[in-house]
Amino acid sequence: MTKAKKIKVTTIEGLAGMIVDFREDVDSRFEKIDSRFEQIEERFASLESETRNGFEETRRILDRIETRLTNLEAAVFGPTTSDGGRVVSDSILARLAKLERAVYKK
Repeated sequence: MTKAKKIKVTTIEGLAGMIVDFREDVDSRFEKIDSRFEQIEERFASLESETRNGFEETRRILDRIETRLTNLEAAVFGPTTSDGGRVVSDSILARLAKLERAVYKK
């Protein structure tokens, strides 16, 4: 923080001039702060949009993976049974490991 220079006030006009200068200085500092807050608000809006769209894209990709895994499971293990189907793990990686074991006999 910079120190304000000391001004010796000897007249009313000098005091009025100092007050005007002080007010202009304060106004310019507040304008800078307002500008920085506007930039921060724009960044938050951009980040919010990016986050929202990113999650939607991730959901679409996971849905495509789920569909492809289901199709592979049907091809490798056969159609589902009449009592509601085979028991599969909720984990995509566990399902993929099970498919790899069945296909590659590992």
